[in-house]
Amino acid sequence: MKWAHAFLNDNLRAGKLSEADFGREPGQEDGLTELTSEGLAKANELFAKQSGRPMTSDETDRLNNAAAARFEYQEGKHYVVDPVTGKIYIVDHETTDEVLHDPKTGIDTRWHGGMHQALEAEKGKTIHADPDSSNKITAGELLRLKVYKQVVGASGTANGHEAAFSATMGAPVQVADVPRYFKSLLVPIADSCQSDPQGDDRGGGQPDQGQADRCPSETDVCHR
Repeated sequence: MKWAHAFLNDNLRAGKLSEADFGREPGQEDGLTELTSEGLAKANELFAKQSGRPMTSDETDRLNNAAAARFEYQEGKHYVVDPVTGKIYIVDHETTDEVLHDPKTGIDTRWHGGMHQALEAEKGKTIHADPDSSNKITAGELLRLKVYKQVVGASGTANGHEAAFSATMGAPVQVADVPRYFKSLLVPIADSCQSDPQGDDRGGGQPDQGQADRCPSETDVCHR
């Protein structure tokens, strides 16, 4: 994040980048801060002179965050800086204007996607990584827990997909074809033709040519 902050400030001072390159006008308070197509081309050219290559998508995101921290996010409105700890706390400026930090528990809310780190770099503070507090678990991780001695499942479309199941489980998986237990209740019945003196209401009383060839003056009754 520090390189993006330094890259932005150096090129702003040199007049090689401007707010307009990030889709902003001087003094603009709200609105998105993101490199325009022309701004991205300029930034890539400047970056290539330093590193010999254009920016990656991740580096582009960091540069956009650095610009947002400089132009868009305002201290006292969007966030405050603790004068003692130097930590940056979010302000709920849209509803309550409260600082999203509980001093009793020490729990606070942080922007994700690198935005909080961009603000820390902008204010010259210690840059903290986002806490890793995810409680998510994938299906494969769940089924591979040692507490399960055997995992069994049922599917009507599993045949032929042993490789996919094995990749998910991280171990060989066997698919067994289980025969039908109950006899199918579907009973096929041959089509039949029955006389209809009133004609076919659906067809205006006149059978089509196929019907006429098979059952003259009669209407087909088909079991579906």
